Amino acid sequence: MRYIYSIRITFQGAYVIYGVIGEKQYFGYTKRTAIKLYNQEAKKFKRS
Repeated sequence: MRYIYSIRITFQGAYVIYGVIGEKQYFGYTKRTAIKLYNQEAKKFKRS
């Protein structure tokens, strides 16, 4: 299942991820890590 709809990077360098649990910002993370964190949160959200 896909949890992420789109990803963008802000001028400050934060990744903004849009998906099933809404918009989340990850500052100070690599793109890969930000995606992992978002997917973990989305899995927890889907279970509840």
